[in-house]
Amino acid sequence: MPGGGSWGPGDVILVGSGSGPIRKVAASEGRQPVPVTELDQGVEDTHVWPAFLPDGKRFVFLSDASTDEGHRIRLGDVSGGPTKILRKGIRSQPIVDPAGRLLLGELGQLAAYPFDLGSGALGEHSALVASKVYNLAAQHHAPFSAAAGGTLAFQSGSAEMEIVHLDLEGRVVQKLTDPDRIGNPAISPDGRRISFEIFTDTPERLVWVQDLERGVRSAVSQRGGMADSSTWGADGETVYFDAKPGGDAKWEVYRKAVSGGADPENLGSTGKSDITVLDASPDGRWLLAGVTMGADGTDLVLRDLTAAKGAWVEWSKGPFDDAFGSFSPDSRWIAYTSDASGRTEVYVAEVAGGPSVRRFQISSGGGYEPRFSPDGKKIYYRSARDEWMSADLEVSGDRIDAKTPRALFSLAVVDLPWVRNVVDVIPDGSGFINVRPVGSGETAIRVRAGGR
Repeated sequence: MPGGGSWGPGDVILVGSGSGPIRKVAASEGRQPVPVTELDQGVEDTHVWPAFLPDGKRFVFLSDASTDEGHRIRLGDVSGGPTKILRKGIRSQPIVDPAGRLLLGELGQLAAYPFDLGSGALGEHSALVASKVYNLAAQHHAPFSAAAGGTLAFQSGSAEMEIVHLDLEGRVVQKLTDPDRIGNPAISPDGRRISFEIFTDTPERLVWVQDLERGVRSAVSQRGGMADSSTWGADGETVYFDAKPGGDAKWEVYRKAVSGGADPENLGSTGKSDITVLDASPDGRWLLAGVTMGADGTDLVLRDLTAAKGAWVEWSKGPFDDAFGSFSPDSRWIAYTSDASGRTEVYVAEVAGGPSVRRFQISSGGGYEPRFSPDGKKIYYRSARDEWMSADLEVSGDRIDAKTPRALFSLAVVDLPWVRNVVDVIPDGSGFINVRPVGSGETAIRVRAGGR
């Protein structure tokens, strides 16, 4: 999966990777891309968002990782070789301002650092350009740009979201939460509670649970750390999520009994790198997670929750990004996404054996975040055009045949640092929960002349 690109004056294109180094290719030759950076193994997960300096030879980029230590803005050269760390602890696409500044998104602000374009030295102190400028999506895409004359364009506005109950036609039945910087909701098996995370402009990000009848909200992850990607256990009382307490700690998996007063239980990780909780099987046996494998993309792993000391086992493996999985109501199948075809599509494979034995393609034209209907006769997913789609299924023995997908309704575009659950299916089949911008989102593109 590409992670940004930059076309230099020497007809060289640099391309970032969702799970590897920066690569270069000559635009006129179309040859196989060649790596020009090297990951700091065990610290960095991926290199993304390359941006050329005016000399057309050097470039800046973001090193993304699962620890604060691995978040780095680096300076590289198209000829390869060692790269230079300019700044640590920042997760933002870097934008080069030809006027001599490096633009970065920090804690909801657009900041400008003095940048000597000749020596490649970055100043220590930044100047505030604008507030309420939030990086977008999983790899911190910057909603700002700089023209050759120094004119800046940036997107600013409210990042508040709300969770709503939609009927099967996409009409709002009820607003379920007050406005906040909410992301990735999941609904409990009995439909009585929802879990979600709330983003802040600090290193703290908590997972919360809200009782839909009483409107009471309580945090289930630990204060002071970062947590996200919650899902519910089969008992309707247990929430699973991934979290890291802070600093250079790695992301690990936790579970918490919602009604209990004990701290969350640490279930550990695979030890491979970043890990994302995806779903728990309705029969109570399996927990599904995505694991970043560096240059080998993202794989899906399972943990047996019935074992005293369950170990993670590989379910999908390969040099592609397999992600966003969920179980069927009978716990026999997993619907998941993979970019093995060159485009992210929705597939289904059996839990036993996994996609290496047999898989069935569901989507066409791209798909994300698949969910089975409560009766197991449909798969819902979000299309590449942000439409909520439905594909009818016919299950016969060990085979699934999917009918042509159809669009049910359009979804509002959600821009968050980590987008996973835009929609979840209400267990009784009556509709969906959806996270969406409040009102119009109050987002605007603003332009400032150079030097301001």
